[in-house]
Amino acid sequence: MKHAFCVVCGGAVEIVANSQPGRSECCAHCQAYLHACRQCRFYDPSCRNECREPRAEYVVDKTAGNFCTEFEFQGGTGTVDADHTAAELAKRRLAELFKM
Repeated sequence: MKHAFCVVCGGAVEIVANSQPGRSECCAHCQAYLHACRQCRFYDPSCRNECREPRAEYVVDKTAGNFCTEFEFQGGTGTVDADHTAAELAKRRLAELFKM
């Protein structure tokens, strides 16, 4: 088992070595799909189709589970995404607080 981190909430996710999450697997902390573009190491909002992998098929909803064969779970220490995720989480909480 290796520990990776959900890019939505920053929660620890256990991944079996050399495997990828299934399409319907979700984060135990926030219920975000793990096999989604947003969780992939190729996800990049500044690229065409928001993906650095040119062979990947276009996916409309970047947060939904999908069947992309190029998917690779980000994993790692989560330090880069944790900062980005903390900002997203704070914005979401403010929006909920003020019902925006």
